[in-house]
Amino acid sequence: MVTSLAAQLQQLREAGAGSKQKTDTFLYDPREAARIDDETLYNLAWNGLLELKQLDARFEELDADAGVAKLFSRQRIHFHRSQITKQEEPELNAAIHKVLDALSAYFLLGATHKVLEFLVRRYEIHRYNVDGVMAAIVSFHESSWFVRMVRILHIHNTRWEFLLSVKTQGTPLLRAALVQRALDESSVIEFVFTAATRIGSGNPKLISLYTLVVLQMLEQTKVREEMLRWLIPQLLTALKATSFPELQSSAYMIVTKLASKAILTEKVVDTTVKSLVKYAQPGAQMNALLCVIFLAQTQPSFRLSSSAGKHVVHMENAADFLRDAASSYESAKFVQLLTAFLAEHMASTDDEYAQLLTALVESLPVLNEFMDELVQTLLTQAKEENFALDSGRGQAISQVLVALSKKNAAKVDAAVNSLLATQEKKSKQDKQLNKFLTKTFENVANSAHFLPSHTDANTSLALALDHPTERIRYQALVTLAKQHEASEVAATTGKDQVLTSGNVLLRRLLDDSERITKFMVTSSLSGLMLSLCSKKKMFETIVQSVHKWSARGKASVVEAVAAFALESFRKSAAGSDFDDKFLTLFVSLAVADRGSKKAGAVSIDSIWSWIATLDHALSAGASKASKKDSKTIADLAENFGCVLADDVPGLLPCCLRWSQATDLNEKPLTEFLIQTLSSARTQLAAKKSNKKTKEQQASLDQSFRFILKKEFVSLCEQNPSETQTTRAVNVASKLAGVASDVFAVSRDEFDACVATLLQSPTPIFIHIQGCLLELFNGRLETELLPTMARLVTASPAVHDVMNVLAKTRSLDIISAVLEGFSYSESDEELQQLVHVVPVVLVALADSSKTVRQAAVTCLTRWLEACGDAVRSSKSTDLKVLQKASAFFLKAKQDMLLDANAVAVLCGSYGSQAGSAAFYQLLMTFVSSASNDEMGIAVKLLELLAPVKETAFWAQSVDFFHQTLAGCSASAADSSTTKLLTGFLAHYLDTEVAVTTTKHKQPVVSKEFLDVLLAVLRADKDAVVRLQKLQLFALTRLSSGFYEALDDVSRHVLVDKLLRLLMAADEAVATKLIQCLNALPLTYGIFIRLLEEEIAASKATKTADFQELSCILEVLVIKVDSAASYEEPQTAVSKLLKTLCDVLALFCSPKHEAAVSEYVLQVLFSCL
Repeated sequence: MVTSLAAQLQQLREAGAGSKQKTDTFLYDPREAARIDDETLYNLAWNGLLELKQLDARFEELDADAGVAKLFSRQRIHFHRSQITKQEEPELNAAIHKVLDALSAYFLLGATHKVLEFLVRRYEIHRYNVDGVMAAIVSFHESSWFVRMVRILHIHNTRWEFLLSVKTQGTPLLRAALVQRALDESSVIEFVFTAATRIGSGNPKLISLYTLVVLQMLEQTKVREEMLRWLIPQLLTALKATSFPELQSSAYMIVTKLASKAILTEKVVDTTVKSLVKYAQPGAQMNALLCVIFLAQTQPSFRLSSSAGKHVVHMENAADFLRDAASSYESAKFVQLLTAFLAEHMASTDDEYAQLLTALVESLPVLNEFMDELVQTLLTQAKEENFALDSGRGQAISQVLVALSKKNAAKVDAAVNSLLATQEKKSKQDKQLNKFLTKTFENVANSAHFLPSHTDANTSLALALDHPTERIRYQALVTLAKQHEASEVAATTGKDQVLTSGNVLLRRLLDDSERITKFMVTSSLSGLMLSLCSKKKMFETIVQSVHKWSARGKASVVEAVAAFALESFRKSAAGSDFDDKFLTLFVSLAVADRGSKKAGAVSIDSIWSWIATLDHALSAGASKASKKDSKTIADLAENFGCVLADDVPGLLPCCLRWSQATDLNEKPLTEFLIQTLSSARTQLAAKKSNKKTKEQQASLDQSFRFILKKEFVSLCEQNPSETQTTRAVNVASKLAGVASDVFAVSRDEFDACVATLLQSPTPIFIHIQGCLLELFNGRLETELLPTMARLVTASPAVHDVMNVLAKTRSLDIISAVLEGFSYSESDEELQQLVHVVPVVLVALADSSKTVRQAAVTCLTRWLEACGDAVRSSKSTDLKVLQKASAFFLKAKQDMLLDANAVAVLCGSYGSQAGSAAFYQLLMTFVSSASNDEMGIAVKLLELLAPVKETAFWAQSVDFFHQTLAGCSASAADSSTTKLLTGFLAHYLDTEVAVTTTKHKQPVVSKEFLDVLLAVLRADKDAVVRLQKLQLFALTRLSSGFYEALDDVSRHVLVDKLLRLLMAADEAVATKLIQCLNALPLTYGIFIRLLEEEIAASKATKTADFQELSCILEVLVIKVDSAASYEEPQTAVSKLLKTLCDVLALFCSPKHEAAVSEYVLQVLFSCL
């Protein structure tokens, strides 16, 4: 009795809920909603969730939430909100809000509408979760779907009551109305901000809405304290949102607008600035810094506090940001405050404050506007340190002053002199200041400008070293040398030390006076210079000096500097540390002075002896050969080549550096490098062949080809002269030699070398034709036409003038060869022409009009010059090609105007007598193409596109299978992939693949189906290596092709597709699902597949149900499609029975562990 009464109450409760659902519906009108039962509503919602999971992985993550999972469990199909207790209410609301937040970005999608309808009907979110719903939909306030949801929301006595006009009139909410409401009641904008920060990047439109509304509020009204009470905390929260860059960007815009509309307190400004620079992310630091600069320019209370300033200093690339900002925006006030801050806080030359200030001094011209104040600040800080240069701070201040003087000497001079002018009596502090300035500026060029006039004798000597008069500089050096020789201790470490660094001595080593430079490296000052200067600076100065005096033809000075470098400097610099660099320097001298007629050039003998003293592998050979009577630069290159041949891996990188211009060699030493590599190559060729020698030869040849091509191109780009042409011919000869050797290894490398020669300008090409003839003489004689064919049909990444030139010259060579034949040669020789004429036809479809013109000219000359000879020859194939060429040339103007014209003509040729032989000839070439000819085959296949005969394409299937097998074993190159996709396009074309039987039934040739099945293999190698082919096949597989298959073939094909779906990566899987959705799959196919899987699962003890799950996943989408309504009732009934059998299988105790909840959900969705 009690049980019966409870059942009746439950029915009444559900009936009451049903009556309410008739009026409260989001997606339908009330009458239509009443006809949709709870089961259908649940299935629609579940289907919507599946669609959303494909769009956003966050919906997958929701599955792991117990509360959300409970929302959409089957136990809730007939749920009503009144069934839960107050204790369960918070948990339910939390789950609902999670779902609504996830849905917010997809509110306009149909899948979202299905889910929302379920939440409205089952959980009455429009009544109990108004704020959650508004958070999800408010960013779409101008859409009609927003209106539909608002119409059912219970907004009475809520902050949303102002939407009553939307509810009653059915008009969207305009942004202006939302802004006005936010001005009237701040809780609206606070709600939007809270929702935006909670949902985060899941719905960027929400933060965009917040930004636009706040900006418009600031524009429309005067900023009052009431607004700042809620706006400032929001901005600070937004600035700290490091994981939400969109929110930070919003804050940047609002801060800038707010600063332009209101004067903020010092505390607010400082807190805002600190948050801007502290929490700015690497990609947005520039924007944050611009906000700070704008605040500095607009807010009178702006100060750069220690807590804010340290974050500016710690910014990565702060100097670059400030330089860019200062060049585009008014930033003087901020830069002035920042430089003062840095000056007050730097502690040493190595800390970040000093480094940033130095960088700003070197890069910001705006500092000139307040140079006096900055110098005053720096000297004030120095005063606090008692002008002590032995302290870290004092050194940092000194360093910045020097940097300032280098950027604007006049400004710093004026500021310092202004300060010195105030000195009346020589107090102790004044003396300290004078000494500080003296030490700071003593090593700066023209430093006399910055030093007080009352300096001591030592200081005067220091200044004399930089005196404009050569005689005074020289005398100062002599005096300094005497002091150093008299008392080395007093000169270097004494109390009255004159020099604190060797910078002034380095400047004298680079002096324009010969005797000063010689004196620096031959007197005792050379030792003083080595003791005071870093080895790096010393070496750089030596290099500059050598280049300077070598260019002036002063061999004696160069020899003096070189002697100092090789003896004194190398001894102090740990010997061989710089020997590699000295080697490059001396080689550059030898190359620069080679053939020089000017007096004073350094002799090769001297340079050879210098190289021989170095501790370097290449110097060892020079040392042994240094006793020869006469030596040349060629001898040096040959000597280096012999040494290089003994250790290619170790010495080749060192040699290759000579091809780049550096401080050591002001011009590339490419010509000398080529001589060296050529010598090494000759030495290696003479050695006994073994594995090590071959590897070294290959490595050397690869680098040699690169250098030769680079040098040849460089020579071609220069203005042609007799010297340049001679050098170009020499390089071309060597390039042809290495190309000949690489032919057997790599056709691509060989073709690249030939193309480089063909791309030379006419004045040079005329002279290097002999190199090309020599290349294709002897063993490569038969490779001339195949090489030109590959170059004509090549598909370069960039279609520039050089590639066009190579193609046109290749066609000119082909034309010359065609005209040179007598056509009475052997069949083998004539067969070369049979292969090359189709290449000229391919060139008629080139994207460049110049190439098409060259191809037309080639064919025209061939027909005119050799027409009779071809007709009388014994080659049937040539006659076929001659007839086709004549047909094409009738439309030469069309082909010149349009690259696609030749393909159209190829299709039109089908109506001509003998066209079948022409098509067959092209197909024979394509189907027998070698790896080297794949590029040509691809182009020829494009010409055959208009041919639609089934038998014609069927003959290529065997070639396709063979090539596909090779691709499955190893990755295919791009040309092979293009060729196979070209064939696939025809095999899957219904005009080619589908024929009609005697009974007028469409049928697909078995050969073409076998090709498709071979491509759709699901084994591991195929999935990786055939991905591009599989994607292409899935794109081209059409309903027409599928419908022409018999039932068995359809079953086999769908089974193949499903197995591929289980193994494929994301790209192929996505395309597969689209393909399966597009194909007219019937329930019968799924029934048969399911029955097979059920039988297989029963036959095994352990089953993973992977195949079964895959079938169900595809079926659930098919069941939900419109096509499912067209299925006969018998098929529907049989499918239901089969699905029930699957359910029974899943419920079997032995399979309980293998069945996942997800598989069950998919199955129930199907049911």
